[in-house]
Amino acid sequence: MKTKSEDLNIVQSKRDILNMFPELELTGFGDFAVRKEYVQDYEIIDFHTHTFPSVSGMLPALFRRELDDGQASFFDLSCYPGSVSFFNFSKVGYRCWPESFWSFPGLKTAFDLLGFNGVITLVRKAGNKRLLRDMELGNISYAVVLPINSIYVDSTSLLLDSISGYERLIPFASLHPLESDIEVKIKTYVSKGVRGFKINPHIQAVDFDDEKMIDLVKRLAETRLPIISCSGLAVPPHYLGQAPKFLRRSVETQNLNRYEKVLCQIPDHPFVFAHGGVEQNEELIVLMKKFPNTLTDISTQNSDNIKRLIEEVGSQRLLFGSDYPFFNQAFPIVSVLRATDNQQDRTAIFSENARKLLNLSQK
Repeated sequence: MKTKSEDLNIVQSKRDILNMFPELELTGFGDFAVRKEYVQDYEIIDFHTHTFPSVSGMLPALFRRELDDGQASFFDLSCYPGSVSFFNFSKVGYRCWPESFWSFPGLKTAFDLLGFNGVITLVRKAGNKRLLRDMELGNISYAVVLPINSIYVDSTSLLLDSISGYERLIPFASLHPLESDIEVKIKTYVSKGVRGFKINPHIQAVDFDDEKMIDLVKRLAETRLPIISCSGLAVPPHYLGQAPKFLRRSVETQNLNRYEKVLCQIPDHPFVFAHGGVEQNEELIVLMKKFPNTLTDISTQNSDNIKRLIEEVGSQRLLFGSDYPFFNQAFPIVSVLRATDNQQDRTAIFSENARKLLNLSQK
């Protein structure tokens, strides 16, 4: 007899997913939302979100204009998991991967990962107002908005200019390790009220243990504000091993074997691994045990991996995150609910740990 997780390998529609998740419902615009009765007793802080102003610098210049379309389904537009036929809640990233890179499904997946299928439209429609609307659907009180600076585009300043007056959106800052005037920008961002810093090795195409990156991390730590970095291989080994060199090179920038060298430089500074190490969950646990100053957000992680993190490092070091808009916020909420069976762990992961890290006053 098949389990529900096994059945999810053959889903053909959103209705199939709904039939397997009593916690979920579909909105009028085709995205999933958690039913209120499952979250009404919890405050939720999403520690990992993006909006158009914060990541528009990733896009080709031709597409750096926001689109206002609140009826678009982000589940359909996102490259994660791509086609609904890839959806599998028991897997990291809530998706299964083709066995062969050099197949139609394998090449289509690579096409999606490179952002050529829907993701540009997705980013352009992910405005601040859309995020706030979607937060209401999940009973989410605050969202940490993470920018991605390139050498040429200061997405942090675009974000800060765009969220003035939005008290529920908490801005972080980003710097590219190769850009100029780093010290000046750090001071400017701090003076404008950022609550931490985001590092993006794979998008910025700089290894996490590169000397320029290490220097940036040490400078950021001087602010005493938390640092969050994308971390871990986002692609499973069987697929990555068949991929072209340029794709492997991009993914390898944040291989967890690069992190110990850097963490030794900031042993007492709060550091957050984004995405729970993605496909390197076991390696993440080893690092977190070695460096007690570290935490992780659980975005992209299935409930089994979250449960193991609780057992190995404790719920006090886990943060709720979604990687919105690339992932629907409903699925990480369900992951936490299914990974936990007590109020203490849920409260810690959903909001308490984030409040302490961000120095937010208690409710």
